[in-house]
Amino acid sequence: MSKLIKLSPLLLIGISQMAMAQSETATVSEDEEQGIKEIVVTAEFKETTVQRSSLSLQVLSRDEIATVRRPNDLNALVPGVQIGSSGPNPQVFIRGVGDAARNSRAQSGVVFNIDGVALVRPSAATANFFDLERIEVLKGPQGTLYGRNASGGVLNLITARPKLDETSGFASFEAGNFNLVAGEAAINLPLGEKVALRVSSKIVDRDGYLSDGAQDQRTRAGRLRLFWKPSDSFDVMINADASHVGGKGSGVTTRPVFQNNPWYSNTDTRLLPFPFQFGPGTAPFTAPTDRSIDADLWGVSAEINADLGFGRLTFVPAYRTQKQEVVSFNSNFRFSETVDDRTISAELRLAGEIGDLEWILGGFYFDFKNNAAIYPGQGSFNSSQQFVDRTISKAVFGNAIYSVSETLRLIGGLRYTNEATDGTFVNGRGAPPVIPFVPTSGVNQFAPLEVNKVNWKFGLELDVAPQSMLYATGTSGFKGGGTNSTPCGGPSFGPEDVRSFLFGSRNRFFGNALQVNGEAFLTKTQGQQVSALTQVCAANGAPGPQGFMTFNVGRATVYGGNIDLLWKPTANGSLHFFAEYLKSRADSFSFSQIGAGAYTPAQLSLCSATAGTAPFFNINCDGLPLPRVPTWTIQADYSHKFVLANEGEIVPKVFVQRVTSRFLDIAYGPNGTAPAYTNVNFEVTYTPPGNGWILSAFATNITNAAIYTSGVSVPANAPNGVRYYTAHIEPPRMFGARLQVNF
Repeated sequence: MSKLIKLSPLLLIGISQMAMAQSETATVSEDEEQGIKEIVVTAEFKETTVQRSSLSLQVLSRDEIATVRRPNDLNALVPGVQIGSSGPNPQVFIRGVGDAARNSRAQSGVVFNIDGVALVRPSAATANFFDLERIEVLKGPQGTLYGRNASGGVLNLITARPKLDETSGFASFEAGNFNLVAGEAAINLPLGEKVALRVSSKIVDRDGYLSDGAQDQRTRAGRLRLFWKPSDSFDVMINADASHVGGKGSGVTTRPVFQNNPWYSNTDTRLLPFPFQFGPGTAPFTAPTDRSIDADLWGVSAEINADLGFGRLTFVPAYRTQKQEVVSFNSNFRFSETVDDRTISAELRLAGEIGDLEWILGGFYFDFKNNAAIYPGQGSFNSSQQFVDRTISKAVFGNAIYSVSETLRLIGGLRYTNEATDGTFVNGRGAPPVIPFVPTSGVNQFAPLEVNKVNWKFGLELDVAPQSMLYATGTSGFKGGGTNSTPCGGPSFGPEDVRSFLFGSRNRFFGNALQVNGEAFLTKTQGQQVSALTQVCAANGAPGPQGFMTFNVGRATVYGGNIDLLWKPTANGSLHFFAEYLKSRADSFSFSQIGAGAYTPAQLSLCSATAGTAPFFNINCDGLPLPRVPTWTIQADYSHKFVLANEGEIVPKVFVQRVTSRFLDIAYGPNGTAPAYTNVNFEVTYTPPGNGWILSAFATNITNAAIYTSGVSVPANAPNGVRYYTAHIEPPRMFGARLQVNF
């Protein structure tokens, strides 16, 4: 806590002194033409505004996410969030907490929710970025209200709701470079006085931006929402969505850069030398031409609300399924995976008020069954595994806010979770469809894993002026454990526990024209889970091939602070500035692996490797910063509305983001540092009188910055004598235009 205590006084005392200086009679007027509008959120299962919330929270409006087509696009909009990719799996980190695993058995550390339903994998959200009302980004553990695997935070996708007594909608068309063609449409239809239906869909076709055509987008998605409100005390929302993701899918480039082109694919055989060249030595994979993704996802859910007088009852049942086949490549290593899973979940909440006490009680049930197979292939080696695993999680929770006075509120929350995971696996050889799978073992049992966790939250909120609040909170969360898949079994890894302490202030000044928010925070992680390419065991227990393993390494600390300024100098102008400082440290970071691998002295890793009982080596990375945690993220944007003589409007907006360097993975090698970058985006929008249509032109990453968001070392030396890295890279300069017709 000492580091946070040193950092927080300047931030909090300074802001609070400005807040105290405000007039006690100041009021917030939404009708003020120049004033900053309030943003309503439901992140705590109730309606409140951002300025009255003590969460570490950032909200993206419908306009801000107009060009967001996939999870990775959030990197340019949300400081502290780093979203990379491995195959089809987005790897989401918030302030150093997340998950870097590379297969379907991963446990995400940041949860995506769509209309209150948790998604098991971030990949399930890939095609759902359309017809959104807003995105709520909750930073830090959310273990009491959101439960398992919200240890790093939560991303809430809030889709547009049906509206009673209104017929409306829109249709948009978008085109741009890399042969981008996209369309989106939605219609809202009243079905009588008490029922409304909203139907929406989106299509995206865009060629890949890597040199071999990888990193393309071929998505089709649709959504239906039916709202029924027979009375003021009862309503039902029924949701259904379906999506398809196809194309070549995700790909990676190399570090160091090859051919002076950061977007040169690691498997482009036209020029790349060994070890990335495919040829007779890697038969039958003589060329990486079958890279692909074929995923079908759908889900149904409901939200039922009933006012019982003494409280409001909410029931959210859901069923989701995902079927997916993926082929991807890492150097001369072919990896294919099939997934067929289903998730059943249900949450029941009761919320109410008793005097000065505002409370919520709830229960949660989660049943996930995964039938999958992984087929890694490297030359003649093609050891594979088919497995079935199941996770059942049950939880009860409660949260309360007690108003001690008109200006002071106390917060408390608890959640108890029981989670059990087990399953079976069959070893074999094969790389379908090239080489059929042939079992080499009988059915084996994964070691069962059961976890019982209690998560907590406490805090206070203090109104120091009518438009200023100080707050302090402590929260905890956990990421579930699991088992790895190797030819000789499934070694398990335990859960990861995260605790976070937050001090902050939210303020409005000068007639609601200036907003000044700030936070200081400290996050402690125990049982930190990491994933890395290490040597695994062969079928007989001897040293085998390279494989990705997840394991617990110890403890870590992240602390820092941010300042968030929003200023409307005129009725038509808006300036937003955000700066975040992060400092991270691996307090206890050690593990054991077969062979020294990336940690041999010749590889110049910052970690140390000492020989243990042969063939194992003990790896120690104590004191190093955590991967994917930049020290500074600074961003600013400015927009200005120009009203034309015909009363039409032109609104240009420029956005600049600066992110400092950071490590890509835990090998900590010389080629594994992602350089600092500056990302510049621009958009201009024209709206004619009447708002019947909107025309926009946009350009992203105007400076063609190389933006790396994830990576891993591969067992081959680069020209500088140490290991290559394969890394996910964001798109180069992209531009286009969008026409939207409203009705």
